Amino acid sequence: MNLAQRALYNEVLKIRPLPRALLDIGCGDASFAQRLAEALSQTQVTGLDIALPKRPVAASISFVAGVCSKRARI
Repeated sequence: MNLAQRALYNEVLKIRPLPRALLDIGCGDASFAQRLAEALSQTQVTGLDIALPKRPVAASISFVAGVCSKRARI
């Protein structure tokens, strides 16, 4: 885990009440999502990336591969 991921991970673990769901956008190999799922067993973690991860992902993580077809306006 790099420094930015570690800082985000530590902040997520402080959230109270614990989130029911988390979405990791651009999750790559899903390793960060997997760490979150292990630490937050009551939270549904979903990883989203353009391609499926090359290594197995824990059963506790939902994974979606694909791209968005429209731009979102924020």
